[in-house]
Amino acid sequence: EVAATDISKGNPDAKLTLIEYSDFQCPACRAQHRSIRKIWPQIKGSVNFVYRHFPLSNIHPHAITAAYYAEAAAKQDKFWEMHDIFFDRQGQWASTKEIKPVFDGYVAELKLDKDQFDKDVASDEVRDKVASDIQSAKKAHAASTPTLFLNGKLLRDVREADKLRAVIRQAIKDAG
Repeated sequence: EVAATDISKGNPDAKLTLIEYSDFQCPACRAQHRSIRKIWPQIKGSVNFVYRHFPLSNIHPHAITAAYYAEAAAKQDKFWEMHDIFFDRQGQWASTKEIKPVFDGYVAELKLDKDQFDKDVASDEVRDKVASDIQSAKKAHAASTPTLFLNGKLLRDVREADKLRAVIRQAIKDAG
């Protein structure tokens, strides 16, 4: 079920909804991101893609902060840009001790209004959105990241672009 607060891209009226529960600091999620990006030009008209936060803070200490930063960037219509920076540069920031200066650099790079961003990143609204995504992941029985659902059906073994593309193509045929 897609909520009004969900971050999505693609075709909002598509018969197919792909929901991903993901963690910006997770290497497997970065691999999944690359697969989705690779096939995106071919599927974007047929899929409504929803990104939901599922930061595994016990093993990824910066994941929750990254989720907050992405949601605050969304308030300035830059969610997907921040999303891509986090995954594309994960190797540079994932093991950094002091993460705020690194992430603040991304805020500057995206030319976000820093005063507004600082208010948003600390807001209850942003924190509640991430908490809501985490609750949604638990309710969906997502046990790890990334976890993907296509029209409510759990997808397995779709980390590689070709496998994901094949599953989506089949679903498009089935949806008629």
